[in-house]
Amino acid sequence: MTRLTAARYPAASCTTPTSDQVKPTTFGRSPQHVHAHPLRVGELIGRADLPGKKRPDPVDGLVALTALQIGAAMVATSDPAVIQAYLDQLPRADAVFTVRV
Repeated sequence: MTRLTAARYPAASCTTPTSDQVKPTTFGRSPQHVHAHPLRVGELIGRADLPGKKRPDPVDGLVALTALQIGAAMVATSDPAVIQAYLDQLPRADAVFTVRV
């Protein structure tokens, strides 16, 4: 069994990267947008007409909001009806469609 050690693999050492070493990974945009809209997500999940006995889920609301913000054309999910219910509450969300996986 091989162990990863900081001596053999310097990148495996437990150091915190500085801000100039961290690059945005969300389609070229800063990931800070995730934390910028908690009230908007809360309002979104409160207004959505969810199917059946589904309960509001902030993660699904954030997925719908993020898909619209980054210009995604498709959201792959196990429950497309829920994501679509959130997308229906957003303007210009008709460009985003959901696919069951």
